[in-house]
Amino acid sequence: MKSKLSILCTVLVLGLALKGHAQRIKPLTKKVPLRVMPRVSPVVKANRIDTKLLYSLKGTWIRIGGNNDDADGMTVTVNNTEGTIENPAKTPLKKGDLKWKNIEIQDSKSIKHQELGSNYSYYDAKMIFVHKDTMKLNVLASGAGNYQIWVRLNPESTQEASGTEPNEQEIEESVAFVNNDRDLFQASLVHPNGKIYFFRRVFYHAYDFENKKLLELNRIGKPSWKGTDISLDAAVTDHNNNEAYLFKGNTFYRYSFSQKKAVQKGIVGIDNFQGLEGPFDAAYWVNGGEIVFFFKDGEFFQWSAISKKVIQKGAIGERYFKGVPKNPDAALLRNGYVYFFKGDLYYRYDSNQRKINKRGRIGYDEWPNLYPRVDAIFDAEKPSDYSHENQLLDVIKDEYVYVSADYWPKKKEEESWYEKLPFIINSAPEVGPSRQSHKQFKLGYDKYPGIPPYIDAVCYDDSANETLFFKSNKYYVFDNLINSVKKIGVINNDDFKGVPYNLDAVFCQGSFMWFFKGNKYYKYMPKTGKVLNEGYIRAYFKGIPDNLDGAALFHGKIRFYKKTLEYVYDQNSRRVIDVNGID
Repeated sequence: MKSKLSILCTVLVLGLALKGHAQRIKPLTKKVPLRVMPRVSPVVKANRIDTKLLYSLKGTWIRIGGNNDDADGMTVTVNNTEGTIENPAKTPLKKGDLKWKNIEIQDSKSIKHQELGSNYSYYDAKMIFVHKDTMKLNVLASGAGNYQIWVRLNPESTQEASGTEPNEQEIEESVAFVNNDRDLFQASLVHPNGKIYFFRRVFYHAYDFENKKLLELNRIGKPSWKGTDISLDAAVTDHNNNEAYLFKGNTFYRYSFSQKKAVQKGIVGIDNFQGLEGPFDAAYWVNGGEIVFFFKDGEFFQWSAISKKVIQKGAIGERYFKGVPKNPDAALLRNGYVYFFKGDLYYRYDSNQRKINKRGRIGYDEWPNLYPRVDAIFDAEKPSDYSHENQLLDVIKDEYVYVSADYWPKKKEEESWYEKLPFIINSAPEVGPSRQSHKQFKLGYDKYPGIPPYIDAVCYDDSANETLFFKSNKYYVFDNLINSVKKIGVINNDDFKGVPYNLDAVFCQGSFMWFFKGNKYYKYMPKTGKVLNEGYIRAYFKGIPDNLDGAALFHGKIRFYKKTLEYVYDQNSRRVIDVNGID
C-alpha cells in the first residue's frame, strides 16, 4: 500500500512539473506577425554563406591590364571588407591608401564595392570573378581606369570553397584583352582547291587540312591575294561564284580565284552586305551559298546572299553557338564543322547539336604545323675565339639542331641564314643578319649525342659548361667538355622540385633558372633545389605572351619566342622594348 502511494505521488509531481514547463515555454510558440519578422538583406544572406563561396577575395591581387596603363602592376591586399594598396604603380595614390572599401558579396561570382580613383574620390564599382584567381573590375563611371583585370598574386595560397569550377574558356576570354600574343590569326577561309588559308598581320598561311601540313607561308599579295589588304578582320568564300570576300574595317575586297586578284573594293552596307557594319570579328559562308554568318561584339548576324539582308541575329551562346568565344579571331566551315579560333585555342562547333564538341590548343592535338614553331632556342656553347657580336641563337626543331655558323670559314656570300632554318618561307624575314647562316645537325647523333629528339626546352649553363635539356618529365645534363650526357633524372623527383613537366621554355641567368609553362613562370635556384617564386607571366613579364615556344638570355636582354615573333624584354624597365619577326 505504501508502495502504491509512493508511485502515485511521484506521478503527480512529474505531471505538475511538466505542466509548469509547458506554461513557461508557451509564449515562445506564439506566431509572430509577418510584419515584425526581422528582414535579412541580400548582402547579409550572401555573407552568411561566404564560407561556401567558390571565389574568395582575401589575399593580394595585382592589376595586369585595363584602360589605364599607369595602374598596371598595382597590388592590393584584401582583408575582410577592405583592400589596401601595397604598390601604387605609377598612379598618384600611395601605399596604405584604402583602394577598395564597403565590399559586399552579391552572389557566387560578383562583388560590389567602392573604388578609390586617382583623384581620391570613391566610385561605385563591381568585381566579376571568372576564376578563383582572376577577376574583371568595372567602375560605374566614365574615364581611364573604369575597366580593369586583376589576378591573384599568390594563387597557391587560395583556400577554395565548394562550388563549380569555371571552365578554361571563361578564363581565356576574361584576359583576352591582355593577351600579349601579337601573332594571332585574324581571318581564315577555305579555298575552292581545298586548301585552308589563314591571315595574320602581313602574312598568309596555306594549310593542307587532310595531311596536317603547312604548304606555304608568304606575304599577302606576293604571290597570292593581290589587291587586298593586310591585318584583315574576317574572310569568307563564295563557292558558287568562285570568289572570296576579305574584310577590313568597313571595307570589303572581292577576290577572284580565277583571276588571282581583287576585282572590287567596296563599302560594307552600301555596295554589298546590306544591313551590316564592320569591323567584324570573324565570318564564314555556308557551303550552300545562301547564308553568311558574321560575328561581332558578342553577337552573330545571319545574312542572306539572296535577299541581301540580315534574316536573324542574336547573342553568341544564348540559343546558338554555345561555347563559342564572344569575340572569335577567325572562323571557317570544314567537313561539316565550324572551327572558331581565339588566341591559342580552337573550338569545333557542331551546328546540328548546337554546341562545341571539341576544344584544344592550336598546333597540338589538332592543326599541327600551322605555325613554323621551334622546340627551343638557346645561347649554346661556342669556341673560345668566337665573337658574339653578330651571333644568332641556336635553334632546335624536331630531330635537328641548327647551329649558328657566323664563325665558320669560307662562307658563301650569297648564302642566306633563313634558308637553313626549318621554316617554309619564300622571302627574307623582317630582321636578322643577312649574311648569318645556320648549319643543320642530327640531334642526339651529330650534335649532343644521347639527347632525344622533340625536346621541350633547353638552356646553357656557362658556369658549369653544361647544357640542360628537358623533355616530358625528364631532364638531361649534357657535359660539353666530354661531349656526353652526364646525368638523366626525373623532374620534381631527382631534381627541380616544384618545376612542372612538359615545359614550354627555360633560360639560365646567373645562379637562377627561369621555367615557363602555360601562363605561369617558375624562378628556380639550383643551389637550394627549390622554386623561389612562381606567378603569372602576364603579371611579371608585362607584354610577354603565354604558351611560349622558347626563351634565352642574350646580349643582356631576355628573348622570348612564340610562333614567328621574338619579344625582346628588358628586365630593368620590365617591359618589351622590341618585337622582331623570325619567319
